[in-house]
Amino acid sequence: MGLCWIGCSSPLRREEILALQWDCVVLDTDAPYIMVRRAWHTESNRPVIMTELKTKAACRDIAIPENLVECLKEAKKVSKSDYVIANPDGEPLSYTQFKRLWQWIVTRTAKPRIAKKKVGGKYVKYILEPKLGEKARNNGHVTYTLDFDVTPHQLTLSVISDKV
Repeated sequence: MGLCWIGCSSPLRREEILALQWDCVVLDTDAPYIMVRRAWHTESNRPVIMTELKTKAACRDIAIPENLVECLKEAKKVSKSDYVIANPDGEPLSYTQFKRLWQWIVTRTAKPRIAKKKVGGKYVKYILEPKLGEKARNNGHVTYTLDFDVTPHQLTLSVISDKV
């Protein structure tokens, strides 16, 4: 189950997704929903899950679409954690773990960037200009699939704008 899939399919913010636990995911009903009751932040790179939200309005129930329901059901079957998005130990992500996860997205953005290559025993900087749909030169598992810079906040904005 991915951070991006939840973010693109629901109006949950990053800190709500990263604090989401299975006890707040209601799937076996006619109208499945997610209860927002916790928020994630970090202190000295360690995750802190808060039950006191910023405002009263932050505590809410969010209806979720059928495609997300099916993905959550599959993820819950294999989950060994109380958290929907968890590290290998089943705990919430640290800030470093979140950044590493987000880097997976950034790497797939087709935008010019500075790269290095070894020439004559020395590293030389050059501008790499990946094209949309092209595979990365140094990693055939990476395909450039985004043609714009994306932030976690934009995931929620895309859901909200689809509903307006």
